[in-house]
Amino acid sequence: MTKRRWRTFVGLVLIIAGLALIAGWGGAKYRRIRTCLDSGMARLRAVQALVPDGASALDVQILTDAGAQLRGLQGDITCLRSEGRPFLKLAPWLGWLPGIGSDVAVVPDLLEMAQALADGGVLAFDALSPVLAQAQTGQIDLPGAIASLDRSQPALASAESALAYASDTRAQIDAGRLSSRVSRWLDATDRALPLLRSGVQAARIAPKLLGGDGPRTYLILAQNDDERRPTGGWISGVGLLTTAGGRVTNVAFHDSYSVDNLTVPHDSPPDALLRTMWAEIWLLRDSNWSPDFPTSAQVAERILQSDQGVTVDGVIAVDQEALRQLVMAMEPLALQSTTQPVTGANLLEVIRSAWTQPRPGLTPSGQWADWQGHRKDVMADLVTAMLEKVQAQPGQVDPSRLAEALLVGLKERHILLFLHDPEAAALLASLKWDGALLSPSGDYLQVVDANVGFNKVDPIVQRAIDYRVDLHNPNQGHAAAVVRYLNQSPSQPEPCIQGAEERLTYEEGLVGCYWDYVRFYVPEGSQLLEAERAPLPPGSLLARHGFVPLGDAGPDNGPAEKGKSAFGLFFVVPPGEARDVQLGWQLPMGIVTHDQDGLHYRLTVQKQSGTPAVPLTVVVQLPPGAQVVEAIPEPAGIQDGAVSFDLSLATDQQIEIAFRW
Repeated sequence: MTKRRWRTFVGLVLIIAGLALIAGWGGAKYRRIRTCLDSGMARLRAVQALVPDGASALDVQILTDAGAQLRGLQGDITCLRSEGRPFLKLAPWLGWLPGIGSDVAVVPDLLEMAQALADGGVLAFDALSPVLAQAQTGQIDLPGAIASLDRSQPALASAESALAYASDTRAQIDAGRLSSRVSRWLDATDRALPLLRSGVQAARIAPKLLGGDGPRTYLILAQNDDERRPTGGWISGVGLLTTAGGRVTNVAFHDSYSVDNLTVPHDSPPDALLRTMWAEIWLLRDSNWSPDFPTSAQVAERILQSDQGVTVDGVIAVDQEALRQLVMAMEPLALQSTTQPVTGANLLEVIRSAWTQPRPGLTPSGQWADWQGHRKDVMADLVTAMLEKVQAQPGQVDPSRLAEALLVGLKERHILLFLHDPEAAALLASLKWDGALLSPSGDYLQVVDANVGFNKVDPIVQRAIDYRVDLHNPNQGHAAAVVRYLNQSPSQPEPCIQGAEERLTYEEGLVGCYWDYVRFYVPEGSQLLEAERAPLPPGSLLARHGFVPLGDAGPDNGPAEKGKSAFGLFFVVPPGEARDVQLGWQLPMGIVTHDQDGLHYRLTVQKQSGTPAVPLTVVVQLPPGAQVVEAIPEPAGIQDGAVSFDLSLATDQQIEIAFRW
């Protein structure tokens, strides 16, 4: 054999040997990857089974079982990323593969998200394990739990950071382009991730709220949503609650009138409050005139300090719906002021009966001052009973139901929190639990009602909001909002007269004329264009006392708040009648943004705190010839360039439309 042929032969042998080694290596690599993948998929199926469709509660058992699965998943994902590193670098370039290309191309992002989720989950469960162990037994030692959470704050902060990164990575993955199988796994993640983040976030804020690092005193505002006000309801009761070391050490609750000290100077109220209710001084019960709860909370604190010399570490507002949910989580409750067990079903009946007759023989028609001083005694009894059950009888409270009630109340803004601690305040703001006016990019709307009729008719007033945006010229958009009010009180022949009337029962105040001051909060710089200018009702305080001529009823431009303009209108809806209130305005420049992918319109409709789920219709008219690239959420319809949405304001709603023109 010649030398040349020998070299060729040796080369072929080496190539064949190399291919054999690669094949063997590849086969072993494939088997290791397959093992990790099968294990990871099994754990994902387990998590999916743990978090069923519609789950919203912080179920202790779900969290505990999910923690064990995430710990195993953490190892599976680490294995996949290590063993599959060469393939992961190629994956984004393989989107062209028939049938599986879209799934393959997104594998690196899926693993990145899964790794962050597993890492954050393991950190969280390690930090929360002592508290979860107590919760499983139903015997929670609050001081011990708070001390444990306080020690775990660094780990919880790291967990939150990892989970936030997982959320951001998930937001970049378009599930619509993936196979149904992969989309199902993403759906499971979409259910599990918010629950896990909620648990971590609640654990981070609990020690500060409950005085883990020192006593805290909070002003409690009981907001009666039967008489709607900007942050939820008229402030009917006021309480002071002190916490220390994870326990409530003192609580006192009083009628809001009892706070007034008319011997000290008071500020003048906002102009609209003066004009609509003839309120000449600003009292604590009217302090929530701004829908921005941090603003209203600070007004309440300032009045409390001036009237009573009391300073607090924060303000907590709770409406009747939040109270009902909390009672349902702890029912039945035994109150000193009533012989019947209190449940979520009879709570409002108990409160309203106590308003009418707080003590035997004590009614509004008798000793009025004494009646007024005791008509909120039931609230103190209720708070005492709930605290007694949580602190002295923890075995009779389901932690999962209580956590769910708190979370729903916070998410739907039936519970509002304002804290002085900067870190806690920042966390509340990030969770949107502080009731603040939001500052999103793009368009914005919040409809804010204030019942100024001295009655409780809001439960029988139906509302629906219709918002229409005309973007024929994207640089000069126009908007119009119509709010339909239907007063379902029985019709009455008498004219509507605004003013405080003596009512012997609470139920008498639940029917009557609906006097409302409504404000439309819109992007600052919007210019009011059109609005109905109906004559001012002759029965209003404004007309009867000569504040304004009968023909001048508004609308008015209120003061700007938090980057928002406010357009207000005062009106009445008689019993048995309906009324549409409509305003139109020109949107400021920059509402529609441009980038290399086209044009984008974004809208945030913020729910008024303390309100039920108001129906919301949004219609966005795009420029002639525009093509919709993407619309979130799924539109109800797209016709002739009009994109319509049928939504509900149980929570805030966000809309985004991407289009080309």
